[in-house]
Amino acid sequence: MDRARALAAAHQLPAAAMELESIRASAKDEMFRTVSSLMLMGIYLEDGNYARAESMLEETFKQRLSSNETSVRTYFALAGQAVNGARAHVGRYRNFGINVANPALPSEATADLDRLRSLLERMTAQAKELLQQNARDNDAFALLEDISGIRITLAHDNEDRARWQNEYSAARAKLATLPAEAASSMRAVGTVPGAADASATRSVTPASAPDLQSQAPVPGGSANTATPNSGGNSIAMNTGTAISKPAAAAPTMFEVGSLYEKATKKVEPTYPQTARSTGVSGLVRVKLVIDESGSVANIVWTEGPVMFRQAAQDAVRQWKFQPVVVDGKPVRASGYIDFGFSR
Repeated sequence: MDRARALAAAHQLPAAAMELESIRASAKDEMFRTVSSLMLMGIYLEDGNYARAESMLEETFKQRLSSNETSVRTYFALAGQAVNGARAHVGRYRNFGINVANPALPSEATADLDRLRSLLERMTAQAKELLQQNARDNDAFALLEDISGIRITLAHDNEDRARWQNEYSAARAKLATLPAEAASSMRAVGTVPGAADASATRSVTPASAPDLQSQAPVPGGSANTATPNSGGNSIAMNTGTAISKPAAAAPTMFEVGSLYEKATKKVEPTYPQTARSTGVSGLVRVKLVIDESGSVANIVWTEGPVMFRQAAQDAVRQWKFQPVVVDGKPVRASGYIDFGFSR
């Protein structure tokens, strides 16, 4: 594994892939097989080997039919890594100032982008097949949402963009109707629909939080730990908690933006073992509701690299906050907490 990492770092991608394929084929330990698969997916996408990347996804997708929980988790982890790799690939074009929808691109670039679109569309079909088996599968809806988000950035034209915007909106709307329970810690990650400059790192840019666009691994975090993002790093956040009543009848719950400064008890998330093994970093935003006493009443949604979502939700449930007071009375309020995971 160390040799494979070193070869990958030296950009000796075929040699690194050969080492990892050997590990994946011979290792008896499930964790080693999973880690090698995740690394392979990243390498194959970086190398533009979409055929092998799709083959790995198909293989893992079929294995999950055994209803084995481990194989299901592995599929979502691999799908997440595939979307990460796709984001990174799109980011590479962005970094060179290339519009991926430009019809005048060289044939090599056009073919490369078409193969990437095809991979994402195959993953969309897989997510929809999962939903045929379980119409309330949070993981599958989140995967569909994330894939649709990055596919929007690869739209050929306005018609293509509208189609994927609809896919994204439908998945996101359905997710909002499902229970707010934590989804698998090994899902996919996505990007802001339509964000022209979304760049590639192992993190998400949620549609509801444009200030997280094009984020890099959060600076300032200690090794193998997760630290709440209080707005003091390079990622801009709304930390205000001012409340104003609308002209209409007063709602029963108020939106206060960032809840970080109102926290009276903070619990740091645990850095997941899989993320530690693969060196993944990123930022997670947890949208939550607090009750009149300042306790967490509900988690509305979670955005960010899916490997970290479970850990972030487990931690934020233990937080306590100063009650939000309106007209001298404590009220229910909604807001968010950001967690930066860095290795």
